[in-house]
Amino acid sequence: MNRSNRNQRQTGITGQILAVICASTLLLLAGCYHPNPPPFPSAETIPPEPEARAAGLERAEILPTVINEEDAVRLALANDRVIELFRTDVLIADQKAQSAGKIDNPELRIGQLSSRNLDQGFRSLEVGVRWRSPRIGELAAQRDIASAKAQLKQADMERFRQEFASGVRKTCIEIAHLAEMIRIYDEKIEARESKVSMVDDQIALGERTSLDLTEARLELFQTREERDRLATRLSAEKAALASYMGTDEKLTVVAVKERPLEKTLGQLQVLAHRNRPELQQARSNYMISQARAHLERSKAVPWISFVEPSYRADIDEDDNDEDHWAELRFGVDLPIFDRNRGRIRAEELASERHATDALRIKEEIDRQVADAFNAWRDLYAGLDRYERESAELLSNAEFVLNNASEYAAVNPTKIVDLKLRILDIHESLVNKRRMLANARTDLYAALGVVFLENLEDR
Repeated sequence: MNRSNRNQRQTGITGQILAVICASTLLLLAGCYHPNPPPFPSAETIPPEPEARAAGLERAEILPTVINEEDAVRLALANDRVIELFRTDVLIADQKAQSAGKIDNPELRIGQLSSRNLDQGFRSLEVGVRWRSPRIGELAAQRDIASAKAQLKQADMERFRQEFASGVRKTCIEIAHLAEMIRIYDEKIEARESKVSMVDDQIALGERTSLDLTEARLELFQTREERDRLATRLSAEKAALASYMGTDEKLTVVAVKERPLEKTLGQLQVLAHRNRPELQQARSNYMISQARAHLERSKAVPWISFVEPSYRADIDEDDNDEDHWAELRFGVDLPIFDRNRGRIRAEELASERHATDALRIKEEIDRQVADAFNAWRDLYAGLDRYERESAELLSNAEFVLNNASEYAAVNPTKIVDLKLRILDIHESLVNKRRMLANARTDLYAALGVVFLENLEDR
């Protein structure tokens, strides 16, 4: 008997020591453990963007010297860190959506763990599993909310991409326009320098006065000043494009040849409804409000809050008696004092608001597309008419210039003035093409189109 009591005492002490050790270890891990984060990536260790990897290009070798507008937009999107952050936010939201709407894990409950004396073993033990029951439709509502939030992140990224692409396009348009304008002004400067020289010679012959020479020099000075201003703007625009592209190189942009649209206004408006992220945001917010309204309505219904099956054992060694039994416990939420009417109505009103907002956004998009389309159409028709009307005039004028030696009786400065007027027409053509290109960019923005193939394939 003494040996049996001694063994029981040793067993009880050993169990208590193990319990203390386990508790101490858990406290130590919970309170003292500090994870070491991975090293922060430097600029050299950041991997290339998905678009660059898909094209087989690294960041340092991704940019050519001469580039067109479409490739500029594509490569700028591939090199922008903000878009990469948006893309990561979308992935995070998608991962959260995958874990949403899952049944909660049960809770293992251990209680009534006791002994009558510190030197004896455990005499009482209760083990149970508690599980919270989801309400009707709660899991589906959680999935809808998480999915809608992921769609909101996607819409935020798409909205930034469209605005970013529009900025890159307008920068490319300015670079191509300014480069052409500088070429024209170089020819103007050459012509005005020739005119100054001619007037100076004519003054020596008594055919002109110093007033004519001063006027010619002032015109030359203003032309040079305008050329310098254009060169400064071109340098600034190239620096802006280099910033978009993530490089210090100054790029040469090839202008886009404008083409007529083969879609009607109604088709373009339908395309905008699919592409514009504002409508997706309104639909996602509506989905969130609907799901939240269902969750609030479910709180007004009596429902089982938890279910807990358990097992209980009591051991009395003195009487050699053991009691074992099982229990089933559950709780019920009783919405007696709060029927949740205010929050239910608030979410219903929020749903109605988002539905109305979606209609407002749709009407606003239709107006924006109509305005942008009409502006582009009028400019395209005006440019086409101007090009046709000026083509014959330019052809005749250039024929006269090429045969200027036959007009010996004509004052040579008039030939220079004719050349300057031809250059003025070319300058007007360049300005009209710039206006049309900007109108096309505005139309792309209204349609939510990032690349030209997005417009042609649909």
